[in-house]
Amino acid sequence: MGDLNNHYKNISMFDTTNLLFDISETNSRHTFHGNGNNKVTSSRIDYIWTSHFLALQLNNQKLYKPNDIKTDHLMILNQFFAQEIVGLKQLAKLKQQRRWKIIYAYDEMTDED
Repeated sequence: MGDLNNHYKNISMFDTTNLLFDISETNSRHTFHGNGNNKVTSSRIDYIWTSHFLALQLNNQKLYKPNDIKTDHLMILNQFFAQEIVGLKQLAKLKQQRRWKIIYAYDEMTDED
């Protein structure tokens, strides 16, 4: 296995399926279904790893069988809340342009402010 497969916890990566589902024999979320040596096999061998920030934005996951390509794997489709992700990009763009936005919380101000 590659380095990521052995050390994903050390670099703070999260398996999106484990975040959303309680994996068990009755809820296996298998992504591979094959026929080999006259034996039908199924297993979960496909993963999507994500950072802590994106893990917090994870909303849903679906397994999808594509009709337009021949494969024995299901596609993993993750859905994320986009508002925080888009907001982060806008903040990064403002920083690149050296533009800042100041927000005043008037309700929290004192006479000294």
